[in-house]
Amino acid sequence: MTINNNISENIVSFEIAKLLKDKKFEVHTRKVYNEHGKLLPFNHHLLMTGERFNAPTQQIAIEWILDNFNIVINVVPNNAISSIKSEAYIVFIWIIYTDSIDHITLMSEDEDGDEDVTNFVKIEEGKTAALIYILKNMIKTKS
Repeated sequence: MTINNNISENIVSFEIAKLLKDKKFEVHTRKVYNEHGKLLPFNHHLLMTGERFNAPTQQIAIEWILDNFNIVINVVPNNAISSIKSEAYIVFIWIIYTDSIDHITLMSEDEDGDEDVTNFVKIEEGKTAALIYILKNMIKTKS
């Protein structure tokens, strides 16, 4: 068994940072995006003109969604739930209600844009897809 120690904290994309801001995400982050999508250290925000978008790690965004909206993102290796040997990942989104739990299996797209492939090549791809799906389709905020 090979141990992978090449792990890093991934900052959300500019698209996700904008969606998070629309959903009232105000957690302090070490990095921010300017209005043009350039990622900067947080202390640069004092010199910035225009709009800024907090840029959390994927994990902070995932925890914020869980804490505020009871939605869980679960990215699992395909071979953990299937006998097919694959290095891809499957994404489940769990919605926790007072008296029940529901889930969605997120689909990735193949080269033709068809939603018939359930595997994401990297964990980060699955998390990114889940964050975008949830922020666009599942979280409604009041103005």
